[in-house]
Amino acid sequence: MLGRAGFSAAVIVAALLASSSASADEPAPAPAPPPPAAPADNEDWRQRNRVHPSDDGQEHRADPQNVRPVETEPSTVATDVALAVPRIILAPPRVVLETAYLPIRGLLYLMGRYQIPERIVEFLYNDDRTAAIIPSISFIGGQGFTAGVHMFHEGWGRHKERIDFSAKFGGRFVQAYELEMSAPNVAGTPFGIEVTTRFEIQPHLRFWGYGPQEAQEFEGAPPQGPRDAHVETRFRQQRGMVRARMGWSFTDEINLGVIGVLNRRDFGPKETEDDPEPSIERVYDTSQIPGFNFGYTLVEPLLDFRIDSRFPAGTTSEGIYFNAFGGGAPPQNGFRFIHYGAEIAGFINLFNEDRILVLHAAHESVLGSDDEIPFADMPRLGGPTRLRGFDLHRFRDNHTAVVTVQYEWPIHEFVSGVGFFELGSVGEDYEELVQPDNYRPSGGGGLIFRDRHTKFFTVQMAYGDSFQVFLTSDPLVAFDKRGGEEL
Repeated sequence: MLGRAGFSAAVIVAALLASSSASADEPAPAPAPPPPAAPADNEDWRQRNRVHPSDDGQEHRADPQNVRPVETEPSTVATDVALAVPRIILAPPRVVLETAYLPIRGLLYLMGRYQIPERIVEFLYNDDRTAAIIPSISFIGGQGFTAGVHMFHEGWGRHKERIDFSAKFGGRFVQAYELEMSAPNVAGTPFGIEVTTRFEIQPHLRFWGYGPQEAQEFEGAPPQGPRDAHVETRFRQQRGMVRARMGWSFTDEINLGVIGVLNRRDFGPKETEDDPEPSIERVYDTSQIPGFNFGYTLVEPLLDFRIDSRFPAGTTSEGIYFNAFGGGAPPQNGFRFIHYGAEIAGFINLFNEDRILVLHAAHESVLGSDDEIPFADMPRLGGPTRLRGFDLHRFRDNHTAVVTVQYEWPIHEFVSGVGFFELGSVGEDYEELVQPDNYRPSGGGGLIFRDRHTKFFTVQMAYGDSFQVFLTSDPLVAFDKRGGEEL
């Protein structure tokens, strides 16, 4: 026991001796340097470069990472000078636009703050969103406001059957009623049926004759034919229509169908003296306007083909809409003609699915002699769906064409801005249609109110030969579902 303790003590003593001998062999540490001498009080030291405000070069040297750099005034860049002039020029219209936008900005704030769109939907629709009673309003320059109601019930059958009813009053119409029933998948098959019936009285429609010519002033000349004068006039129309379509859906996007349209139209002079424009019979020889004096009944069969891949339905950012139809009126009541047309709209996503470029083109033609084509069935341009910036039905002739370039951008969750340019032409034949002198340009912009699933309405302003304001539905669908019939 003692031997082990002595051995341990010997080991510890030996380790201490080794440590002390190693320390004796190391060199002595160097003496600390003397404190730095005070800088010489001379002009060179005072004028030295100082990178940081608190750096005196010696005792108070600053850490560059923790010191705020010396602030310098920004220099004038050449581009700022170049932009000053356009900024000054554009300042007044900018102030005007921002001032005009203030009520819209306030409305959008209230819509988001109090969830107005959601509350309206909750109030107007049933819980399943399959039925609703929706008030409607529209405005077209030169026609005034039209108000009404639209009711629908979808899904009352087993295969998405739907029934719609609408009534409109004022503006274009004394009264207008429409009832539509549709069954897109009869008995669960791709076969579908649509039936629409419509009655309307339009008291002050406009007629400028046929052709692309500029409007003329009424000078009291004797009545002339529709190609000899181009004076704005008014007339009255009463119309009843029944339309039936049977179609086959190859996919959800592609459909081929057969359409039959029965129209009964009656016409007359304007009914009031409130309008400054003369009544149609004062300017035109109505015996030379086919169908005007005695009205007419016409049956027209058509074949149509549709492709609709637009997505989503409300805030469309991709896809195309294509509609082509052809047919005509077989000989009846002194009338006969061939009728065909097509339109296409493509939606190109430029950025983030909310900056969209839209390219649209539409063409419609009738073939036959003027005295065998009712004037009300002549293709037309002008209005909210065909050449915005011109009055409704401003141009009529055998052939029409219009192209549109439109840009859409986001303003609010429920609102998009839109700017567009359109170019249209009409002609008695294709040679006249493509004459550059007959091209009619227009342009404008506005707002589209929509959510992801539905376009509610558009408010737009446009200028062609006059300033036009209109509030309506989708302006990029020229032929709706009627095979050439206007909205």
